[in-house]
Amino acid sequence: MTTVVDRSVEGGRSYLYRIVVTMGGKQVAFAPIVAKAGERVTEFALARIAPNPMAASTRIDYTVARESKVRLTIVDLQGRTVAVLRDGIEQPGRHQLQWDGASGRGVAAAGVYFVRYEAAGKSSFKRLLIAR
Repeated sequence: MTTVVDRSVEGGRSYLYRIVVTMGGKQVAFAPIVAKAGERVTEFALARIAPNPMAASTRIDYTVARESKVRLTIVDLQGRTVAVLRDGIEQPGRHQLQWDGASGRGVAAAGVYFVRYEAAGKSSFKRLLIAR
């Protein structure tokens, strides 16, 4: 697998590409390939939690503006940490992870929780409801 990054693109614009691959002495062309450039991530943010309320699992989307230590945790109404989902260095970009309700004490009970996102000296929260 080969990955090619076009650093000259502008966010939100569409581009046409032609890729030529040599296989067994023959050239195979793939064209036109249409790609739309995404918007550059410029902030640290807890983006979306879905589904919310969750039953079995939920997806948590977040953005990282520059390489940084990121900590994502689930906390209860008293502020106690229920689960640590991510605690380490993340590369810039959009990220997502799944949470199945697992905690240090088994499966989290139905109720109101918060997803806490900490990065670059900032902290933000979003409410998460578990409905079993």
